[in-house]
Amino acid sequence: MRENDPVYEIIRLRLLNDEHLVIEHTYMPVSQVPALSKRILEGSIYSYLHKKLHIKFGGVFRRIKADLPDKYDRQYLGANESTPILEIEQIVWTNSGVNLEYSRSRNL
Repeated sequence: MRENDPVYEIIRLRLLNDEHLVIEHTYMPVSQVPALSKRILEGSIYSYLHKKLHIKFGGVFRRIKADLPDKYDRQYLGANESTPILEIEQIVWTNSGVNLEYSRSRNL
């Protein structure tokens, strides 16, 4: 992947029992994940990658930290100024070493 290659910027709000629980920001290269649609995003992206595109993951790097809420956490997750937030940042690559995903999720 080159510096100016197009990427998808995906922002999803995850719900549990109709309560806002996680806001997730994901970036994926268009060249590796073709034809990504709203229908796929409303379901499982990983299922699409594995079952339709036959992509196998080679590994993942995760960084986990506690944080205070930012403006998006307050707006979309209903957090107040002191609500603890669990942030998970991850990079996923394929078994051939191609970077496939960068994501950051903010969890209540």
